[in-house]
Amino acid sequence: MNEELGVLVNPKRAYYVGNNRDGLPVYTVNTEYAHKCTRKEAEQFPQFRWVSLEELR
Repeated sequence: MNEELGVLVNPKRAYYVGNNRDGLPVYTVNTEYAHKCTRKEAEQFPQFRWVSLEELR
């Protein structure tokens, strides 16, 4: 089964990339660099909204 991929979005419409060396979140406005994950994986990050890649097109 193929699960749909999406990106994590914060309230300011920036996409979650990962954490920096200090453990602080890093964001981008470019979906190419955003952290891609499935809806199930996104449940680990309740502070973000998950948006499918199909919705971004």
